[in-house]
Amino acid sequence: MPDAYFATGYIRLLYRFMRAEGLPACKLFEHTGCSEADLMRADFEMPFTAQMRLCANALSHSPAGLGLRVGHQLQLAAHGALGTAMQSATDLKAALGTFVRFISVRASFFSLAMFEAGQRGGIQIAVQGLPGPLIPFFSESILFTVSYCLAFYTGRREGASEIRLGYCKPSYAADYGSVFGEPIHFGCSTTQIAFDRELLSLPSPETDSVIYAQSVRRCRDRIDERQQNSDVTRNIRNFLLENPGKLWTVEEIAPSFSVSGRTLIRKLKENGTTYQALRDDFLKRQAATYLKSTGVEAVAISLGLPTRPVFAVPSSGGLA
Repeated sequence: MPDAYFATGYIRLLYRFMRAEGLPACKLFEHTGCSEADLMRADFEMPFTAQMRLCANALSHSPAGLGLRVGHQLQLAAHGALGTAMQSATDLKAALGTFVRFISVRASFFSLAMFEAGQRGGIQIAVQGLPGPLIPFFSESILFTVSYCLAFYTGRREGASEIRLGYCKPSYAADYGSVFGEPIHFGCSTTQIAFDRELLSLPSPETDSVIYAQSVRRCRDRIDERQQNSDVTRNIRNFLLENPGKLWTVEEIAPSFSVSGRTLIRKLKENGTTYQALRDDFLKRQAATYLKSTGVEAVAISLGLPTRPVFAVPSSGGLA
């Protein structure tokens, strides 16, 4: 499966919002290994772990309910090609179906499903592989996106008929009603947003089959690209594991993947990492494993790391 992924554009949006709220950049980027200058580069893809650290920093240095405040920035246009596809779909059902199908182009940790039961339709939301404190924050982002999609198709703000949340009531629970409307239920078995099923047949005010097809194609291409990049990182790790005893450079291993060193560097950059980071992580993990059963000198030799020279000392104790 592809590595964990979150579109850096969302992090830029969060950064601008937090700066507007007065949070110093040094607090926001603490322990991320990245800087404000990095994030503002158009070609910068922030590593996933750094993104999650930045989100955690924002939550810890902000008043409760950050997700409800920043969520107002998540109009459909904020979702790139996916948002354009949702706007240009034939009807609401096609728009939400596209959102469910291609959410991974924007974030890999969501699992979404559409449902239709009786007079109700809706989206079920699961957030996987994230620390507990981040789950409400990211769940709220999906609730906003679905709500804005409903508003776009219905022409009115209130579209949801019920919201059920699979987490405990937070300290700012009273704010949910003013943002999403009522009723809101906490502590449910699943998180979902429901609405009148008849809304699914509403046509888009901006339906365009050509733009829709182009946008969907861009989403598919991005997913394919991420899959290929993920395969590259996994294959590099496997190469290092199967070829110990040498500190391989990127130029030395590139021919094994039928690409140039420059191309390999670019593919890794697109995946939010570098060869140096992959190699350092591999060496650290292998060293920790080897040290359980052997000495430091043997570990260094096994990994191809430089060792200190050993000098023979004459029996007389003097040096020649």
